[in-house]
Amino acid sequence: TNISMLSQDDPRVQQPQQQLSGAYSFRQQALGRYVSNVASTFLQYTNCIRYGNIESIRVPFVEDAVKEFRQVAKEERQVFAATAANQKRKKNVMPEEPKKEKVQRQEEEANDGANAKDFNSNKKKSGYILATILLSIKGDRTSVPLPFGILRKKDVGRALSRIATDAKVEDCLVGSEISWVPNIHTLLADDDIDGILLSEKAVLKAFP
Repeated sequence: TNISMLSQDDPRVQQPQQQLSGAYSFRQQALGRYVSNVASTFLQYTNCIRYGNIESIRVPFVEDAVKEFRQVAKEERQVFAATAANQKRKKNVMPEEPKKEKVQRQEEEANDGANAKDFNSNKKKSGYILATILLSIKGDRTSVPLPFGILRKKDVGRALSRIATDAKVEDCLVGSEISWVPNIHTLLADDDIDGILLSEKAVLKAFP
């Protein structure tokens, strides 16, 4: 029987390892750019953000970070899934307005708005989008988390700015998950925005 063994220094071993390392690095860079873009987009609308919170935990090893990340991600998914399901049930039980009457009402509201002296004083339905950015990141070359969390609106901007920057620091991002409800596909596909946006009560129920 012939048994051949390859050492770690053998080029035949190194080449597949380098390919895997290169693919992982490319994936992490793409993920970092995506997270940075999302955080930067939210940063542009800081004035629209009503509630915000930031939590962080430090662990000594990457393995611990991955374990903690998976646990928190699982909990976040459950919250967002329950919130989305509740909103869907709420929308389904609402009586649908006939299309003709809906168009007529929209035209009347538009005319009322055009004739009003103060357009901004018109009562408009509004709602919320609930979003979470979850990161697992190496802290040796990234920002220190805000020591007192979110106290003022400008703290939200600072936190988002740090996320946008840190996510692109080379070889620091271990994992990330971004959740929001309603999701972007629902917002783009559904004309009834008022029916799919969350109420303040729903937001505070998900994150008291």
